[in-house]
Amino acid sequence: MKSGCRAEEVKLRTAERLVNLLAVFCILSWRVFWITMSSRAAPEAPPELALTSLDVKILDRLIPDTVTMHRIWSDGTQFR
Repeated sequence: MKSGCRAEEVKLRTAERLVNLLAVFCILSWRVFWITMSSRAAPEAPPELALTSLDVKILDRLIPDTVTMHRIWSDGTQFR
């Protein structure tokens, strides 16, 4: 969270903004932790267990690899 969200670079001037940022970081941290533990418990589970199909498509475009390049989506279209 610290490096990925650039937490050290954030300069908030009010307590309200700091509270809002901490709330977002808490949600993100929990989700990353949950996805990590879920993938360790069931490594073969589909990504849609934790993400929407749109989330998966976006991540596949941002970080392509040989496994996801030929994946067939549930709607029948093939992602390339």
